[in-house]
Amino acid sequence: MPAKKNRGLKEKAKDIWNSSEERLSDVKEKTEDVIKEHPYASIIIAAAVGAIAGAVTSEIINGMRRKKERSVLEKIKGMF
Repeated sequence: MPAKKNRGLKEKAKDIWNSSEERLSDVKEKTEDVIKEHPYASIIIAAAVGAIAGAVTSEIINGMRRKKERSVLEKIKGMF
């Protein structure tokens, strides 16, 4: 009985994988078409996304540094 269940699950997993691959391929083709039709807009959008990602990453890193600096200062203050 468990072997049958496993086969059924494997078949479902393969079906899901194959349909996902097909959908991803379609999305990739559509994305490439849009980029070819609107190259400048694509560049501007990519640059904006990159700038936002960089700003968010920078803020996260700086926030972690500030937190670390505060904890070091608190330890130093506690010594006196």
